[in-house]
Amino acid sequence: HRPDLHALTPEARDLLRFLMKIGQADGRFDRAEHTFVRAAMQELGHYVTNAEMTTIEHKVYTRMVRELTKPFRDKPEDVRARIFESAVLLAAESGRIASDEYKALREAAHDLGIPAETHQRLLEEAIAHDKG
Repeated sequence: HRPDLHALTPEARDLLRFLMKIGQADGRFDRAEHTFVRAAMQELGHYVTNAEMTTIEHKVYTRMVRELTKPFRDKPEDVRARIFESAVLLAAESGRIASDEYKALREAAHDLGIPAETHQRLLEEAIAHDKG
């Protein structure tokens, strides 16, 4: 436990679930994705234990992306865009974006109301960053 970080709030837990689902879309949740999610939570000021990560990872495995975007649909456009951008960066974290991750990101973009051009730009930037 880190005293400078707080336990997960319900909102942070929703984001954690969504990011983990995107990370699992290709059938695995690898070390790079795990590290990215933990760092994202720390950036928001939250500490997540390994036990919490494991429990949430198992729980979201059978849930649909649509279910996990629901808490964010009424958020302001800039918030939804940042959440989606985090998901894109997570998918690219392992050095590639698998076809199942593309599909999950496409579904998330649709559910979050992310314009197609924004979706495409974020994907292209993430891929270019991985190659560079």
